[in-house]
Amino acid sequence: MSSFLPLIIIILIISIWLARRSKKSAANELYCQNCGRISIPKKITKGSFWIELVLWLCLIVPGFIYSIWRLTSRYTGCSLCTSANMIPVDSPKARRELSRGGEK
Repeated sequence: MSSFLPLIIIILIISIWLARRSKKSAANELYCQNCGRISIPKKITKGSFWIELVLWLCLIVPGFIYSIWRLTSRYTGCSLCTSANMIPVDSPKARRELSRGGEK
C-alpha cells in the first residue's frame, strides 16, 4: 500500500491542477468597458514588489504595512488594459457595445 502512496499523491496533484486550469475557459471571458476587448480577467496587485522588498529590508513595520496594502488592494481586471470595469459578455450592455462595433 505504501508503494502506491507517491502515485496517488501525483495523481491527486495533477487532477487538482487540471481542475483549476479548466476554470479559465471561455465561460470566464468578460467584456472590458474601458478598452472594448473580450478577455479572461487576471488578478492585479497594485504597487511594486521591489519597493515592498526594500521596505522589508529597511524595517519590519513599513514592509508589513505596504504588504497589507498590496494584498487588500488586489482586484480582478482586464488582462490587456488592467481596468476593473469588466462585465459578463452576455450582459445587455456588452451585447449592445459588441453589436455596434464588435470587439476592438
